[in-house]
Formats: sequence, structure tokens, C-alpha cells
Amino acid sequence: MKNWFLLLVVTCTSLMASAQSYPSDKKEFVKTFQSLTSEYLSKEQKDFIKDELQVSLLETNTFPEKYYTQMIATCNLMETKKLKPYPEIYNYVYSVYAFIKNKQPESSYAAWHSSVDKLLDARNIKKFADFIEMSAGFFSKNMLAESSNTEWYFYGNYAFEFTDRPLLRLTNGKLVCGFPNKDQREKDDPRFLDSIVVYNTSGLYDPVLKKWEGKGGKVDWQKVKFPANETYAELNRLDINMKTSAFGADSVMLTSPYFPGKKIMGKLNERAARITREVEKPFPNSFLMKND
Repeated sequence: MKNWFLLLVVTCTSLMASAQSYPSDKKEFVKTFQSLTSEYLSKEQKDFIKDELQVSLLETNTFPEKYYTQMIATCNLMETKKLKPYPEIYNYVYSVYAFIKNKQPESSYAAWHSSVDKLLDARNIKKFADFIEMSAGFFSKNMLAESSNTEWYFYGNYAFEFTDRPLLRLTNGKLVCGFPNKDQREKDDPRFLDSIVVYNTSGLYDPVLKKWEGKGGKVDWQKVKFPANETYAELNRLDINMKTSAFGADSVMLTSPYFPGKKIMGKLNERAARITREVEKPFPNSFLMKND
């Protein structure tokens, strides 16, 4: 009986060990992480592991030990949830490193990781995959949301929050929606076929629902050669579904040479679209209201 019990313990221990692909030893972790992801990664991503992650873990003391311990446990948990080394586990590790590199406050990291833990524990694991993809995209290139025809970016200050859902608080920055130029070949080729830019805006972004609730901001139409200091709209509130390339805003104050010496209150509708010729670019689309 003792022999059978010993065999059972050894078997269970072996199974548990085999399920833990990501070792706690830092040198071995880097080797394992490189090995499991290498066939999927671009040169830039491989360079990140070699030149940044490895250096931070093995050659400096910049990677907090408690972050590392939590990261290893989460990587192994992700594996038990059948999440792949790439993109999900790579995106998670990249995001943890980005918090450290960008010197984000511990409160922001804790809120972000609460979102990770909560979404990993949920039945719909796709929500976690979407969230971690957004995290890596935001940290690497400021991207909030992406679809086949739309890309949303924010350039400014940020902090993660968590109450009953993950949230990203974005402040004092530039919000950009672009219709990507998929024919871009050279650096000088335009990045977008058409775009919308909201300057000096702040908002609360739900990365699961891809919804933005914001306040303030300014829109101009330099893309149709209207001088930015002459024709522009000042926004009060701005709610956006970032699954689309459009938004509408009420209570907008429009400044234009057509209305000299005063601002006109109106409603603004804007959209980024597939535009290939200057003549196709839309003029400001503003429905004016009575200015009392």
C-alpha cells in the first residue's frame, strides 16, 4: 500500500511539474520563454526579449521581485487555461515589462493585474485575450482599438483602474482615429487614408467593450486646408464606440470665419473613411443649433 501511495505522490508531482512550463529561475525562464515563442516572433520582438527583458531580469535590479513572482505564476496559469505562448503569454510578459520600463505607479499596475486576474478567472477567456492584446498594443504603439478598417490611438497620460471592470483613464492627450493605408510601402507614404484627431482631450476607456467616455477636446480640419486657428470645434462631451470610425458630439462650439466675432453652438459628426483623392475629403459636418 505504501508503495502505491508513493507512486501516486510521485506521479502527481511529475504531472504538476510538467504543467509548469515557466520556471521560477530567471535565467531558465528567459531560455524557456525564447524557446516557446521564437518561431512566432518578428525580429523586433526577439530583440525585445534579448536586449530588454533579459537585461532587466539578469543584469540589473530594475524588475521588482514581487512583479516577477506574480508574472511566473500567471504565465503558468495561462498555460493551464490553454492560452498560447504567442500571442497571449508574450503579450502579457511584454505588458508587465512595459509597466516597469514606463515607471508606472504601483497602483496602476495593481489595477491592471486585477483586470488580468479577473478576466482569467472568467468563463469567456476571449475577453482576456482581447484585453491583453490591447495592453500590449497600447504599450508598444499607443493603440486602443483595431478593426479591419479602423485604428484608434491615444498619446498622453494614462493609468489603469479596476472597480467591477477594467478601465483605462487617459488624460491631457491626443485621440486619433485613422483609416489605415494598407498600401503603405515607404516611410514617406501616408500612414492613413483619412483620419480624425481630437486634441487636448481626456476620457475613461473600457477596453472590453471598446467604449470611450470623454470630456473636452478640440477638432480642426487642417486635412481640408482650413487653418487650425480659424476653423475648429470645441467639444464638451465625447462618447465613442471604438468598433467604428465615427463619432458624434452635442453642445459643440464652432469657431469659423463664416461667423466672425462669435462662436456657434452645434452638433458635430465626424468619420474617418476610405478616401484616396483630395476632392473626396469631407468638409466639417456640423448641424448648427440656435445660439442664444
